[in-house]
Amino acid sequence: MDEHFNFPRGSKMLNKLSILILIGLMTAVPVFSQFDGVSPIGANTAQDLYSPSMAGRGGFTTSRGGAPAAALNPAAEGDAKRMIFDIGYIGMPGFGSESGWGNAFNLGAIFPTRVGVFGGSFRIIQSPFNTNFPVETSFMGNLIASKELYPGLNLGIGLNIGYSTSKSLILSGDFGIRMNHGKIGPLENFTWAAVFRSAGVSWIPSFITPAAGLSFDFITLRGEPGKPSPFRMGLATDIYFPSFQNVAGKLGLNMVIADLITVSATSGFNIHEIALGKNASFIPSIGIMANIKFHSSRTRKPLLSDGELAIDFAAKPLYENIWGFGGGVTWTLGAADNNPPVITVDYPHTQWISPNYDRNSSYLEFPVSITDERYIVEWVFQILDESNQKVRTFRNTDRLPAARGFRDFGTG
Repeated sequence: MDEHFNFPRGSKMLNKLSILILIGLMTAVPVFSQFDGVSPIGANTAQDLYSPSMAGRGGFTTSRGGAPAAALNPAAEGDAKRMIFDIGYIGMPGFGSESGWGNAFNLGAIFPTRVGVFGGSFRIIQSPFNTNFPVETSFMGNLIASKELYPGLNLGIGLNIGYSTSKSLILSGDFGIRMNHGKIGPLENFTWAAVFRSAGVSWIPSFITPAAGLSFDFITLRGEPGKPSPFRMGLATDIYFPSFQNVAGKLGLNMVIADLITVSATSGFNIHEIALGKNASFIPSIGIMANIKFHSSRTRKPLLSDGELAIDFAAKPLYENIWGFGGGVTWTLGAADNNPPVITVDYPHTQWISPNYDRNSSYLEFPVSITDERYIVEWVFQILDESNQKVRTFRNTDRLPAARGFRDFGTG
């Protein structure tokens, strides 16, 4: 179905203009109201502590993985079709000059609906390391709304609310985009993404932090028909500009075995911290994920108990012999919708029509039902002649909620 990026009129236009003005005011918060005008030590590294899955494989703008990924890029789960719940914990022992034990806890959920995907997460990050990792204690909540506008193209917005014992209030907004092109040349699952993070008052990450990244699989072994690939190897990379006064980035590799085991390694850099001699360790973080699939029976309808359970383990070096070790689970509820809609047409006997507007057999009425495991995006009814040539085509005149695009974002 053709869609165009037309701006709505009237009250909808005023509502969206008000949101743009609010975002503009939030981004006008002066640099000097923040910590020191540049990236505080550890403020951007702390994003990898949003969950064990992000700590191990690295949280990239292109990452998927439920609410933690959506907190990094609100567009991450815009095409999600199933509910996703996650919970995790990371302990941070100090083995060097600063001893102690830090903590990071996360809890989140993603809910797909007919009009878009909504979600939220709650996190606590606590560090007793006042010199080498001085993020102190932060309580953070995140709300996101996202949608797949076109196949592979997701758009999302996010709101961050929290409190930090270091710099008090956290109130900021995120805007993100994610595009999966599929296969490009020899590269598969080619994805790019960009996000404008923390427009407002923010501590983790640094306020007004634009970021962009790429990811793709450069080795893919084909499996048997209907079976997953026995082996894939991929690369992901990000670059971001905290407060427009610093440059940081990360690079990661991952290996996926039969969609069951994923092993990842990631390392990063931060120019400001390197210049101060207080940079995070260049030793790569290590992540291991086991994905357990609960297959639904073909003799019954799918249940919420069907789905996938991903178990993550992570080891991440931080600053000056401070490490993060943790584990978490991500539960994707329900079976994947790989089946086409079921169309049922029922009428008692063969009927003939003569559509010449003489009111004699000029129309045909018959009951029809269309059902699907998820959402109906659009319907088309075609009339063919005896040689299978199209004579007439009917389709839904009103766009169904699941098929709406940019101008309908957030409407029912």
